Amino acid sequence: MESLLWTCPSWSPYNNYLFRELRTGLEARLEVLFIKNRLASHPWKSSATSDYRASTLHAGVLGWCELIGKTARGEFTEVVLAGWNYPSVLLLWILAFLANVPYAVWTDTPRISDRSRPLRRALLYCMLRGAARVWGTGQVAMDRLAELGARKATLANLPYIVDLNVLRPRQKPGSFQRGRLEVVSCGRLVNEEKGYDRGVLAFANLCAANRTNFHYTIIGDGPDRRIIEQLIEANHLTDTVTIAGWLNDAEIAERLSAAHIFLHPSAFDPFAVAVLEAMACGLVVVGSNEAMSICSRVSDQESGIVLRDTAPSHIAAALESLAARREKLPEMAARSRAAAETWPASRALAVVAELLNAKGGQEGCL
Repeated sequence: MESLLWTCPSWSPYNNYLFRELRTGLEARLEVLFIKNRLASHPWKSSATSDYRASTLHAGVLGWCELIGKTARGEFTEVVLAGWNYPSVLLLWILAFLANVPYAVWTDTPRISDRSRPLRRALLYCMLRGAARVWGTGQVAMDRLAELGARKATLANLPYIVDLNVLRPRQKPGSFQRGRLEVVSCGRLVNEEKGYDRGVLAFANLCAANRTNFHYTIIGDGPDRRIIEQLIEANHLTDTVTIAGWLNDAEIAERLSAAHIFLHPSAFDPFAVAVLEAMACGLVVVGSNEAMSICSRVSDQESGIVLRDTAPSHIAAALESLAARREKLPEMAARSRAAAETWPASRALAVVAELLNAKGGQEGCL
């Protein structure tokens, strides 16, 4: 039987779902190797892995010895490298290459410019060039990976997947037409990455124009929480904007399914899973064309509004335009859910299964 070793930076609900599906649907023995038990930036309240074999890599030299031992004992016949920039994953790549073990690289859209450190860029080039499969989360990611050295014959689309049975639309009939429109965002409170300050200022613009038929909930926590709270207070938005804090995956599903619009104010995002979760819950999405999960899944004016500028005034205008055509929102929400359903777990399983048949797919760096 094939034995697949899959590295993962840390536990998360969406990757946990993927690994559970792989465990039951893949004709191979799966072992997940977490580089870290959990990340301080993502304090998930659960890390259950009872449905599949998993372990956390020892830190430092012990971890490197563990990887060398696994390779020497032939404990895996294929390997998936996720989190390529971790030193331990780079070591595992070298070991797999030397042992002629087929490997796949899985990553979202990399942000490596021509001015990046030459050694880092060269390492990624060699890793991508030698891979049996290179999986990018969407077409933009695949195009960028090809530019960085991936062979086109090895490229495949493998986005993050979410549980479509748990994340479902539950909005009450008629709720799009009456009362305040519930807008929600979800992610780490880091303004430079996620742009929640722009989101709050968009609602300040709406309230200043006497457009008060919205309520905005931000799900998440992070280093910029106090800055966002001060922005809410300074703009007299305490009745309009709420910070819910960090929630577990079940609580997030409940909050999303009770909302109408998902706002993702980030100017750039490699592939935000929160967008996929919102679409599975049937939310109309507003966000940037530089947020890769939005440009991959959202059809402008059909399942949401795709912005080319995430300035507060543009966000406010998009929200106001949706409020002006509330009768169309249920139809847009249905299209959003339909787009989410184009990527069930079975489709991801088919992509991963191709790796098991990719014997002898390696090439050198040159």
